[in-house]
Amino acid sequence: MIDSSGEQIDFSKTLLGNDPIGPLSKLLWECQAIYGTEVANPLIRMFMSQNAATTAWHLADWTWMSCPPEKRTALADVVGAADQSWPAFATRVREVSLALAICRELATAGKHVAISRGEMKNLTVEVEHDDETKETRVWICIDGERIPDLDIYGRALRWWIELYIHMGFSEAARLREALDQVNAPD
Repeated sequence: MIDSSGEQIDFSKTLLGNDPIGPLSKLLWECQAIYGTEVANPLIRMFMSQNAATTAWHLADWTWMSCPPEKRTALADVVGAADQSWPAFATRVREVSLALAICRELATAGKHVAISRGEMKNLTVEVEHDDETKETRVWICIDGERIPDLDIYGRALRWWIELYIHMGFSEAARLREALDQVNAPD
């Protein structure tokens, strides 16, 4: 977990590039891979979905840690967090973005099997594979509504892009343009 020490990311120890835009680019890449895949194996398609959900949720960690300590108050304020702490920031991100709340659920359940806090009891996942067309579709079901997984990840990515732009990372706008080409909804 992230602590309040003011510690920042050492990008030399990551595989995500040398700046905070790297993790956003990774999620875009994962969305593009899902969009363009013709993978017949349902297991691989589920892994792709799990990876996108995990990246989307862990952008909360990356965003908080890549933000200089002197700017974290502004970051907490822009999402409406109760205070300027990591837990308040992460909680508020889940509250203001249903897509990110879903991604948190999928990421946490995929890694830790069970959710100990804040479980979304109204969320399930369905996977459909058509033997004839070899297509595999992953559906996120919430309150009885079936949503294609790519729609969820596209919404999550768009939310992060807008936050990054608001926080002064204008280069995130290029990612928005690329996301628009994937046709992910707002």
